[in-house]
Amino acid sequence: MNIVRKSASTTAFALLAAGLLAGCSSTEHTEQTHFDFQSTKLKVHNSNANMPVDVVAGPSGEVSVSVTTTSAGKQATTPAWTLTGAELELGSPCNKGYIGMCEGSYTVVVPAGTSVTVNGVPAPVD
Repeated sequence: MNIVRKSASTTAFALLAAGLLAGCSSTEHTEQTHFDFQSTKLKVHNSNANMPVDVVAGPSGEVSVSVTTTSAGKQATTPAWTLTGAELELGSPCNKGYIGMCEGSYTVVVPAGTSVTVNGVPAPVD
């Protein structure tokens, strides 16, 4: 009997959550920042493995980071990203929680000729 009640309550909760999200429209949001940069190597640490990182060649003297998110039922936040020396930490713009959807991707623009790794793996620079 307990298994049936637990299954019914879990199903009811899932249906309620799905109904609440069905009324939510998705929202797209972009954040961007720039850092002075004078190195030829950049180590990127991405704490959210579900958010891909694209690396693109750009002007010398700076690293530019942008994140574009799409969310529904959750609100994207400004990531806590930092550049210390040649190490870039990318924080997650998707706050924690179980109800809702938040996904996105990063674009990191580095000076042409910069060697980049993302979580220790060499990344192509387009």
